[in-house]
Amino acid sequence: MLEGGGGASLRFGVCNGFRNIQNVVRAMKLKRGGFHFLEVMACPAGCVNGGGQAPPPPGASAKQALERVVEIFKTAQTFRPPSSSGAVQLLCGATRPTA
Repeated sequence: MLEGGGGASLRFGVCNGFRNIQNVVRAMKLKRGGFHFLEVMACPAGCVNGGGQAPPPPGASAKQALERVVEIFKTAQTFRPPSSSGAVQLLCGATRPTA
């Protein structure tokens, strides 16, 4: 759950595997859960290199693309929590984004 200064909150969820998907669908039919965003993956432990992954650039293999992503993450200067995003703050009811 991501809460904003104005009292609004966003609820995120992840659902893996068909059994869990069935449970979530049943809960939603009974008006339970109340997620604003729900990521659903059929694979029991989540889908490795599934449809949500960006394809490798033309001429590059999936392995080369993954190695490039690892390089980028290693050189990243800082981590910014989602709550510092101006868009997320506006969604959560903050009066104005903070830097």
